[in-house]
Formats: sequence, structure tokens, C-alpha cells
Amino acid sequence: MTTTCQDLKNCNNQGLCVEMPGEPAKCRCNPGRSGKTCDEPGCQKGKFYNIHLDMCEWCSRCPTGQHVLSGTECDGTTTLDNVCVKNKVCNPGYFVNSLNECQPCDKCP
Repeated sequence: MTTTCQDLKNCNNQGLCVEMPGEPAKCRCNPGRSGKTCDEPGCQKGKFYNIHLDMCEWCSRCPTGQHVLSGTECDGTTTLDNVCVKNKVCNPGYFVNSLNECQPCDKCP
């Protein structure tokens, strides 16, 4: 039995399905996607798919005093590297929480 684009669920709308006479259908996945129906990350965790170089690259680490902007985390499914932003500087008696907000030290867990 030959695989068709319908069998591949049309690549889950994450790629282009190609059918050649006498051959099973194949998905040409969009950048950063992989798998039979393009429903898997295209790169391993800790890497992103660089569309300009057509390859997976290691995610950048933020330098000291910076952190990854929430929602831009490089996780193997993205086509962009981490976006680093400066940590907030708080006044004495306050600390920076995980949301990059200053919080009074008396509320520390």
C-alpha cells in the first residue's frame, strides 16, 4: 500500500506534502519541524533552526546580568535564538523575582 498525502494528514499544515507516481508521499517540513507528518521539533532541545543557514544551531546563553525574555525561549521548535534582556536593578531592600520585577525582601519565600 502506498502512503498518500491524506495518510500523512497533509503534513499537519506544517509543511508541503509531495506525491510522486509509484512512490510513497513525503512531507517537506517547514523550517524547525520534522517527523513523518511534521509534528515534531526539527532540532534537539537547546537548539533552534536557523532558516538562513538551513541548519540547527545551539541557543545562545544570556550573559551575566541578563535573562531570556519570557516567551522567546529557544527549545528546539523555534526558528529564532533566545532574546536576552537586561535584569532589572532594584533599590536596596528589594530583589528581582522570576518575572523581572522588584519585590520587597520581606515577601521572600
